Amino acid sequence: MQPDVKIAMTIHPEISHEIMEKTFEGALLAHLLVPVRTASGYQLSAPNGVSPVFSGLDDLIALAEASSGDLAARMLPIIVKAYEENVRHAGGTLHVDEVAEALGEDFDVTTVLQEVCRLHTAETPYFQILWSTFVEGSARRLAQHGMISGGADLVTATGVTSFNAKDWLDDQTEAALRVQAASKRNEDWNFTGTNESDGLWHLSLPATDIKKILADDPLDELHIKCDGNGEYDLFRWMASEGVGRFIDVRDTLEAAMRSGEERLAIAEAECSEALCKSMGLSFEEWSIEWDDGMPYAINRREPELHIVYDGDGIWGLYMDGDERGQSDRPSVLGDMVRDVHREVFSTEP
Repeated sequence: MQPDVKIAMTIHPEISHEIMEKTFEGALLAHLLVPVRTASGYQLSAPNGVSPVFSGLDDLIALAEASSGDLAARMLPIIVKAYEENVRHAGGTLHVDEVAEALGEDFDVTTVLQEVCRLHTAETPYFQILWSTFVEGSARRLAQHGMISGGADLVTATGVTSFNAKDWLDDQTEAALRVQAASKRNEDWNFTGTNESDGLWHLSLPATDIKKILADDPLDELHIKCDGNGEYDLFRWMASEGVGRFIDVRDTLEAAMRSGEERLAIAEAECSEALCKSMGLSFEEWSIEWDDGMPYAINRREPELHIVYDGDGIWGLYMDGDERGQSDRPSVLGDMVRDVHREVFSTEP
């Protein structure tokens, strides 16, 4: 047996004494909700759920006949019919489901509040509704997980915008699972965020400037973001500038990743030459290798000849592990090798 789930709600702002006490729409709200009179108006709420029954139909008929609203005109014959058929109760009764069926459309509190906004736009341009579900019983409790749990509505003369916590949670969960699946398929890319709408995939680009490496500056990255139109934009994130530069757009995440990986391959191929240039060394004479995240140069003619960073701003020139010179610039050591090459080696490069 399904539990009896009801919706509690609060409504803001207050509604005026004039509307609540003298109009058809105010009378409908008084049946559906709990109005509390204050000095400035009526506070509306439904602490124990919305009442589904209109009573005192004879009074509602008189107010509907006096109303200029479209809702009153459409509901009047429904109320009159119910009043004529239901003589067992004083004034007659009418269930909201009967109203919805007769109108051929949904009918609830927002229907009436929107009509108030239409008829009294200057005074009540909007209503805010906060709502949550509960299970009625001797011990009132929240509805079980998986049921509608809560949300909000903004009601204006032109429409109703709604937020449902369960729908939002389901959407966020589905998006997070999609992200996890995509990240698992593409292990080189990392994801930051909770879903495609607020997160991004990122992939580090190789370092190409020795000064930035020594300063431990962050690396440039490739970023992929979903643009909200079902497409995926590829950017190069310039870490030193804190901005992203657009590169490409693709229809699928996989295509955007392939595009990024092509650019990564180009960057990796050009990395060694760029590092040599930043060190003031000739790429024709030196190649680059890495040791624990730090690049060092290897002479192409004599592979045992290395230029290595010793720390504290000092570079060392090593031959077979023996230090042959020091400088605060690797370019000076490169020039030293060129100048004394005939003395150190038996052949010229």
